[in-house]
Amino acid sequence: MVETMRLFGDNTYRVPHHSKEKMARKGSLPGNMSCPMDVYSSAKAQPEAADSVAMELAFVNEEREATDMMALSRWLEALIVEDDDDLNEALDDLGIEGISVDE
Repeated sequence: MVETMRLFGDNTYRVPHHSKEKMARKGSLPGNMSCPMDVYSSAKAQPEAADSVAMELAFVNEEREATDMMALSRWLEALIVEDDDDLNEALDDLGIEGISVDE
C-alpha cells in the first residue's frame, strides 16, 4: 500500500521483499506495517489538489459519448440492409465514410 500511495495509485512498482518467514523465525516480524509520514502526507494532499469540477465535467462528457455510441450501435444493429447501396446511403446519412473490406 505504501508503494501505491507513493506513486499516487499507479501500479508500476516493485514490491520490496520483507522476508516475513525469516523475520518470524527471529521473532522480529512487526504486527502492523507502518507508512512513512511524508508518503502519507503527500498521498493525502493529492486528491485535495485535483480539480474536482474539471474531473466531474470530463466524466459527464465521457458518459455522454458512451451513451451516444451505444445508441448508434443499437441503431446499426437494427438496420436491415437490402444491398450495398442501402448501406452506403445509411452511412452517408450518418456522416460516416464507408470502407471496403474486399481483398
